[in-house]
Amino acid sequence: MKKEEFKKAKIISISAVIPIKFKSMRCPEKNYRLFSNSTLIDICVKKLRYLQFIDEIVISIDDERLIPILEHLDNVRIILRDESLRDPMVPMNLIYSHLAEICINEHIVYTSCTTPLIQINHYKEGYEKWARNNFTGSVHTVSQLKDFLLKEGTPLNFDKRHFPRSQDLPDLKKLVYGFAYITKNEFLKGSSLAQTNCGYINIPFPFEIDIDTELDFKAAQLLYEKV
Repeated sequence: MKKEEFKKAKIISISAVIPIKFKSMRCPEKNYRLFSNSTLIDICVKKLRYLQFIDEIVISIDDERLIPILEHLDNVRIILRDESLRDPMVPMNLIYSHLAEICINEHIVYTSCTTPLIQINHYKEGYEKWARNNFTGSVHTVSQLKDFLLKEGTPLNFDKRHFPRSQDLPDLKKLVYGFAYITKNEFLKGSSLAQTNCGYINIPFPFEIDIDTELDFKAAQLLYEKV
């Protein structure tokens, strides 16, 4: 980080916010069950503690039964969502607005504990990119998408009359829900993507793995112990 960027880092305060569920339909208790001698939430919090630019860590929970499970985490604010936000069918824009509201600071890193292979250096890379943008807009984790995509049988990113090599497909990217740096004002609008000035950092395989299913959990645990 350049000297002037370091000076900016000294004068802003950042809240890290993590949403977790008590129940997960496809992978029960994934956020807090044993994962490589730890848990996903503990791994996430531990990484955030390494980042000196993080001033507070907030965890948003959907069930009060999570409180005793998380009470061992020091210097972490645990916020139980309003009952109206606990249903799994609640639109994410309402959850994003809630996450923004419970943060003290005007700058936020929204992060997930279900991407345990995301590294501390990825967080730092994202932060430095945001600093270069004067802490405006947002910065997100993405991975490169080199697949032949169809919608209702119609090619989206290739010409079926002239099949390209997979490496020659257009440079598409998909969001990886590792983390997003964003201002509180933008997050309050109900999106983790700012309206303008979005930046992206590429997360290569296997670090971009997001745990949704039991198979994801097992694969991520195996890889976590290898990287």
